[in-house]
Amino acid sequence: VPILSSALVTGNDFPTDEALITRFLWEEMHKEKFTQAEKEEYNKLEDMAVDGLSSFMVDILMKRQEVERRFVKESRLWTEELTVRPAFKDLKSRIITNHAVIASMYEIFKEDIRFPFTREEMLEHFDVMVSNQRRRLDNESISNRFWQRFVAALRASHDKKLFKDRDFKLDGNHLYIQWTNTYNAIQPTWYISFEQSCPSKNDFRKRMMDDVSFVEEVKSVKFGSGENAKVTTALMFDLNKLKEADRSDVMDAIESQSFSPVTPLGNEDINNTSSAISGQTSIPDDDDLPF
Repeated sequence: VPILSSALVTGNDFPTDEALITRFLWEEMHKEKFTQAEKEEYNKLEDMAVDGLSSFMVDILMKRQEVERRFVKESRLWTEELTVRPAFKDLKSRIITNHAVIASMYEIFKEDIRFPFTREEMLEHFDVMVSNQRRRLDNESISNRFWQRFVAALRASHDKKLFKDRDFKLDGNHLYIQWTNTYNAIQPTWYISFEQSCPSKNDFRKRMMDDVSFVEEVKSVKFGSGENAKVTTALMFDLNKLKEADRSDVMDAIESQSFSPVTPLGNEDINNTSSAISGQTSIPDDDDLPF
């Protein structure tokens, strides 16, 4: 099927594929309360759309020759300007090009269409858009790497191994993990695996809580039973929202522990006070305290 126009995708779910994320013009709506002036502006837009949004295209299509004459030059100029703009630094060229297309159309039609924003306001909003897009790309990369190292820790040697019912528990499709133990298990090998320093424990935790698979932070979760039981804070993830390959790897690694003769020694925590590999120090905080 030929793609003859852009697609507008709305909803509460984010794409998780990096290549797809870079193809979006990324808008996030966080505002819930609006001033009276903003409501009046919205009413004006509704009035304008009484005859249908396509009615605006008539005047725009009449400018086709103008677009053909100016677009290539405007697009090149805007690409050059956006490339050196701080918010766009080191972004993939596709993201810059997509915003240059929008800016070019603004430049071509600004004398014919009353845009409700200035050139500078448009650029400032572009900065917000790409900052959110960059954050989503960073989180996706971090998330993929986290699940790789999480699976490795489930299959690791005893001192850094993550154990079911001590460090994590599975309830249906919900995975509960003790963050401190999990971080201390994966952090020492992070640099060897990815050739970059592992994020700090709290920063990493915040990024994972922004992941599409994150459900909530649960304050009182019981791990284990009997005298080795421990009630503590846990992060809950929905395994059904993981990529199928990641979900399969996690489930296989958890299942393999059911057949492993190695068991944790009591309910001790995984210690990782320092790492000669990355030179980082993990300072305990209160996110997993049992009260």
